[in-house]
Formats: sequence, structure tokens, C-alpha cells
Amino acid sequence: MPVSSARFRTLTILGGCAVMFLGQSARGADPPVPAPAGSAADLPDFQPGLWEYRRLALTSDSPRPRFDTLRKCADPSAEIRSKKAQLESRGCQFAPVVRRDGRYVSSWTCPTPEGPLTYRHVLIVTDPSSYLAMSETRLGHRVIQLKLEARRLGECPGAGGNGPANPAGIALPPAQQ
Repeated sequence: MPVSSARFRTLTILGGCAVMFLGQSARGADPPVPAPAGSAADLPDFQPGLWEYRRLALTSDSPRPRFDTLRKCADPSAEIRSKKAQLESRGCQFAPVVRRDGRYVSSWTCPTPEGPLTYRHVLIVTDPSSYLAMSETRLGHRVIQLKLEARRLGECPGAGGNGPANPAGIALPPAQQ
């Protein structure tokens, strides 16, 4: 169904925005601390380069989980800023980020033609080259749960150590095992 497929893509794109405006690094046993939404200090500082994203998606209307892997040259910090700005321009409302026990918890609501889309996200930053993101997106009775593991694999081909040689983020095929 094209509507369901388009809706899934929209929800997945929003789910991919998961790490936006979230904290810098993970520290153990931090008390809950709200951070001002959208400030530059809230953005993670990830290293640009060749990244691998492994995503597991569970949807309320499908009994089978969906798993995919993507490798691309990326600057995750710049992508986060860009995606947050796109969501803000669409009228999304953000709650303050809360840091608790080395995790960054965020939520936001976005208007859609089908009603409000709500999003809750937990980000665990391992270091500037890896993170784990878990999220839940709700639109009406539909629920999508995502788990995203992201890790930097190294420099982009032809980058020479100066960030992505592929600024458009063109997907590279996963390595053959």
C-alpha cells in the first residue's frame, strides 16, 4: 500500500532524526538534568567519516521485524543539526532533553495530516565514533520501535582525513563477509 509505505518512510525518517540536539557524552550516575532544547552544547560531537548504521524496526502492523544496514560517508553532527532544523520548520515541538545515568532522553511532537506524531528517544553516546539510539514513534494506533547502532568505520574513501569525501552522503554497500 503506497500510503502505508509512505507513512513508514516518514516515520523512519523522523526516527532517523533520533540523535538530534542531544548531549555531548555519557557519564555514569548523572542526576536528571534538563538541558535547554536546541542549544549548540546539546548536540553530540561525532567524528565525520565512513559510518555504519544497523537498524532494527518493529511496527505494530507487521509481525516481522525489519533489519537493515547502511554504510555511508557522513558527518552525523551536521546531519543532526540539519534534521532538527527541518523538523522545527515543520512545526514540531520539542521537550527539554533530560540526562539521566549517562543516557539522553528526548521527545517531540510533530503535526501530520493523520494527527500528531509523537516521538520518544533515548541516546547512549559511547564515544565520538559510536552510539546506540532507541526510539518509539506513535501516529494514531500505529507504533514503530527502532533500535539504531551507529559506529564510525574510518575515513571515507578519498577523504584524506578531512571528513567525508562524499558530502551528499551517498550510500556505500556493506562490506562482504
